[in-house]
Amino acid sequence: MTPFCPPPVVHSSEALCPWLDTAHDGLYVGVDDVFASFDRFTQSFNPLGKLLVNGHVVLVTGHDGCGKSALVNKCVHWLNSRLREQAAQPHGQDTPSGSPVIVDLMDIHPEGDHKKRARTLFSVCVERLREQVAQFFTLPEWEKLEALPVEKDLVEGYQFLSGLLKKYSLVLLVLMPRARSEEEIHELARLALRNIVFFAEIATFGITPINRIKRELTSSLVPVKIGPLRAEDGLLWFKDHMRRVPPDRRRDLPQIPDDALVKFFNEVGEVRPLFTLRFLQEYFCRLYSTYIPRHPVVPISYENLSDFLNDIWNDIFGESEEGE
Repeated sequence: MTPFCPPPVVHSSEALCPWLDTAHDGLYVGVDDVFASFDRFTQSFNPLGKLLVNGHVVLVTGHDGCGKSALVNKCVHWLNSRLREQAAQPHGQDTPSGSPVIVDLMDIHPEGDHKKRARTLFSVCVERLREQVAQFFTLPEWEKLEALPVEKDLVEGYQFLSGLLKKYSLVLLVLMPRARSEEEIHELARLALRNIVFFAEIATFGITPINRIKRELTSSLVPVKIGPLRAEDGLLWFKDHMRRVPPDRRRDLPQIPDDALVKFFNEVGEVRPLFTLRFLQEYFCRLYSTYIPRHPVVPISYENLSDFLNDIWNDIFGESEEGE
């Protein structure tokens, strides 16, 4: 195992997931504007009491492979930790609190339009919530929640659920599967009521639908955007991972000059959809697992990096470079 290979998978998204393994929280790198986006997210939940007044949709946008799921998991970890800290403290009337419950729906991929998908996800959400906190609600409350006619309008279901969460001082953090349309995000914003936070992903979400949500709905939309990866980001990512190699082991590895890395990243970056965090992870994991052991001493040049990419192109992208 090398520092460039991903940590053991603990989450269905196969992304970093500090709310399941806190060690992952130290593995994030400040590229793609991820830390600035994360800071804006945390500021949106100050004070935490906002959660008990309005529902929230945390919406992470960015191109495929940019690290949206990892950022969602980081945001969930932060909010879950802050809520737990606050719930553990003595509170007066002026310091409302709520214990968090995480329901992960990222592995659910329902079919149909945005309304049908939302109905399916509500049913699975209630089922998984009951598995975790069955003792909080009474049996009649669970039976009513599961029997609500959500085919007509999901709002009734989420209104009843929101009321139960408020009654028992719970805050529901729901990780949604990747959205397929802007309508799906609008539906989430319509259903996000107090004590409920949806975490969603979509490639793009323009200012027009954002303004529509602000104009029509009472829930709070928290946009978190991941920017494009630059060659400098790739170099920063590489150096951050290399620092994790023990010094004695690092001395045994062949050197890769910065200018060779930057030239390589710029070349890959010319095909923008290919230059992602996912690409960096897979490419350097393969480089240090297979190529480096066969070339342990000779410095690695730009040509070596480029030739190795050609060798593994089909494995990473599933098609030949000539087809691009």
